[in-house]
Amino acid sequence: MGNTVLGLNNLIKSGALIAGSSVPTMPITSLQTDSGASSMAWQTVSGVLTPAAGATFRCTPTRQLWRLFGLFRTNLSQGASVTFSVYLNPATLVWSGTVTGPQPGYGQVVAVAPTDMFADYCVVDITDTGNPDGFINVPLAYAGPAWIPRLGFTWNSTYGRDSTVDEMISRGGQEYPTYRFQQRRWEAAFDAISDTELWTEAQNLDRVSRYGGNILFVPNLESVTSSNEAVFGRVTVTADVSYIAGFHDRHAWKFRIKERL
Repeated sequence: MGNTVLGLNNLIKSGALIAGSSVPTMPITSLQTDSGASSMAWQTVSGVLTPAAGATFRCTPTRQLWRLFGLFRTNLSQGASVTFSVYLNPATLVWSGTVTGPQPGYGQVVAVAPTDMFADYCVVDITDTGNPDGFINVPLAYAGPAWIPRLGFTWNSTYGRDSTVDEMISRGGQEYPTYRFQQRRWEAAFDAISDTELWTEAQNLDRVSRYGGNILFVPNLESVTSSNEAVFGRVTVTADVSYIAGFHDRHAWKFRIKERL
């Protein structure tokens, strides 16, 4: 099923952030929260829709490992483009990747670099001149290292959506639904987590989510629709770790991840 990718060390939350444009009440530091609300997002000033105008931001932690990138819950249009670039000081480009705007109903873009990279900072450039809102709104972002388990998720993993819809049905049977919200989710199952993966990445991922942090889950990095398939949100472990091969280096592990709203 290809390679599953997880991101749990979000450098956006710990790095110094600088944006080319921000509404005073919606600064770039809004990306360091875990809320996906558009009212608590980073937002550019009206009319700022290109990097040259200010639709760009930079994240500078200490020198770190980078591989996985994404923007979530955005108002980006399908015609947008987002470029993620990482640099060594002062301005040596290490890697750059561009993804197109999200499909309708998803509001997110994801990029995975081909290899791990050490770099000093990341720059995100957004171009969306056809945005009907006239500004850029980004509630959540991820940039940082990736954990790629030695084997991807298994065949019994599932994808679905949870939603709240107020239903009113007339005496004649006519339906009048009022949509409230929906969350995409994965029920992920792994059958071959190693000892090292279990006691480092898997347990750290569980800890981060229990404290309210978000995890980025990309089920198949080889998929052409990975930006649609990915979910950024909290993880809930749904079963205890099992020793399916006794004390050999193989464990089963399951979790649910739901989109953060």
